[in-house]
Amino acid sequence: MKWKKAKLTEISKPKQWKNLPISELSSEGYPVYGANGIIGRYKEYNHEFSTLAITCRGATCGTINITEPKSYITSNAMALDDISEDVDQKFLYYALNKRGFKDVITGAAQPQITREGLSKIVLDIPESKEYQLHIANLLSKAENLIAQRKESIRLLDEFLKSTFLEMFGDPEKNPKNLPFIELEKLCAVIVDCPHSTPVKSEEETNFPCIRTSELTNGYISWDSMQYLEEDEYMKRTQRLIPEAGDIVYGREGTYGEAIRIPATHKFSLGQRTMLFRPDYKKTNSIFLWAMVRSEFVYRQAKKKNSGSTVGHVNVKDIKQFRVYNPPIELQNQFAQIIAKAEAIKTQYQQSLQELENLYGSLSQKAFSGELISKKSEAKVIALSPETKVVQPELNKQQAFLRKLMLASHIINELCEESTFGHIKLMKLLYLSEQVGGMALQTNYKKFAAGPFDGKTLTLIDKEFEKNKWFAIHKNTFSVNGQQREATVYKKTDKSLLYKKHFDNYFESEAETINKIIELFRKEKTQMAEIVATLYFAWKELLTANTIISEDSLVKGFYQFHKEKRKFTKEQILLGYEYMQTNELYPQ
Repeated sequence: MKWKKAKLTEISKPKQWKNLPISELSSEGYPVYGANGIIGRYKEYNHEFSTLAITCRGATCGTINITEPKSYITSNAMALDDISEDVDQKFLYYALNKRGFKDVITGAAQPQITREGLSKIVLDIPESKEYQLHIANLLSKAENLIAQRKESIRLLDEFLKSTFLEMFGDPEKNPKNLPFIELEKLCAVIVDCPHSTPVKSEEETNFPCIRTSELTNGYISWDSMQYLEEDEYMKRTQRLIPEAGDIVYGREGTYGEAIRIPATHKFSLGQRTMLFRPDYKKTNSIFLWAMVRSEFVYRQAKKKNSGSTVGHVNVKDIKQFRVYNPPIELQNQFAQIIAKAEAIKTQYQQSLQELENLYGSLSQKAFSGELISKKSEAKVIALSPETKVVQPELNKQQAFLRKLMLASHIINELCEESTFGHIKLMKLLYLSEQVGGMALQTNYKKFAAGPFDGKTLTLIDKEFEKNKWFAIHKNTFSVNGQQREATVYKKTDKSLLYKKHFDNYFESEAETINKIIELFRKEKTQMAEIVATLYFAWKELLTANTIISEDSLVKGFYQFHKEKRKFTKEQILLGYEYMQTNELYPQ
């Protein structure tokens, strides 16, 4: 792959336009791009087509947006107009994002980027526009996955709030007539933080110190965490040693935020925080944490704010905050629901980190030319958690032989299980192909029992009968008074003849295939069908750039085929939880 160096000003014409008074912006009209992306709308536009807008003034200097067609770009952003036909706009967006603008930003009090600064930018551009498009499409898909994962995490946070209101009601209106109590009466201990500044360690230790900066959206933010030496930790915990389940509350600055202490480290309190230890005979840690983070308690804190420059709330006032005092059984039900949601959130956060790492790796490979294999420029790296080179396309005979060996392995492993038959075989074939990234040319259709390929299954059974690898029998049984027929496979003395071919074809995918087999070994057929259908619906949502959520997946599941209505929403969500727990979903 050949690359060329080009000045940014040679492949585009940076232009600035006049500013619009804030009074002229409205909620209607064409989008207006300024220092912070879209800042409003205006009756006119100065860019007919989509372009790149680089923020050139203020704290967000160097941020890039791909604008919508028919947009207005103010003088706080620089528009890259007339981009060369040899350069893809989206590739240029990713190339500039990777490069950054730190070396061309001037001004300390008011950072800015000038046209002269942009003229100093030199980029490496692939001569092949096809490769530019490939890079842009690949990074765009990775960005979309990251955005979807972030949205899923946001939705889980919203789920917590909505679950609280659904189970307990808005405390301002108290529609369920629940009793109130002073906060201190639900706590075994309330203690303020030490008022001295913690002496931090130069190295990471097992003694993290929680300050208000670590209280973020209800959970500990580890990015800014400071650590203490053991002697400093002992000094700061003389009054009380924090325990798992205790709640740390911020009472100064960004007051009103709270987290629960996990059982992972020996924590201490930084300045401007305080600790609530729940009285477990009266309350649940998760409920109390959600209660003190509620808008209802925040408004009480706001009324008691006694700070001028930096707001703070006195410990005495906090103890008197009014909070719900519902039955402990109801609190425990709430805690169980939230604990399950948090387990899914943890998986999402781990997945997000993996996706962000993947994006960084892909970006590095893309702009170093490594996305093209050394053997052939036609073989490009696919987007997957572990990047692999796309295998050469199989012809129909090669694809069928692989399907036959894959089916043979699944049958050999599961045919003695009472839950195994045609439907389960087809579902495990589908999941193995999808999760293993195999292009076996199977035509899975949206039949009632789909994803299903009846033609492939018939051909596979004929091969078994011809080669005598497995004996096939039909068993009849009754369901609600109706006679049903099920296919049963039996091993023969030739069954293991498939093995050497399977090992040869699926050397790199065998671990994935065996994992799927073990996951569903004891599961009923309906779980395999639910998971396979959800997987199919999930892929369709990703293709359509639709946010993945419980509602969108359930909707996609039911739209698969009218017969899917035989499954309840609760069964579908159990399948969704099963996929999350076992990390069995499209990336």
